[in-house]
Amino acid sequence: MSEKLNTEVKKIEEKITREFISKEPRRFHVRLGHRIASSLSGFTAGVIVASIIWILGIIVFRLLGVL
Repeated sequence: MSEKLNTEVKKIEEKITREFISKEPRRFHVRLGHRIASSLSGFTAGVIVASIIWILGIIVFRLLGVL
């Protein structure tokens, strides 16, 4: 049972990692360039999604009269 759980956890970790570091077809001369480009695009997407969530949260709270 424990081995199956570890396998599932590793799959989830890999899936989360793939969300932030994309497999881009472009070839970089330096590995660091690839990591920075992938991480920057993931960070930008995260900021956009987080901003949308915060804005929706503020709108909902204002509609409920909490804020």
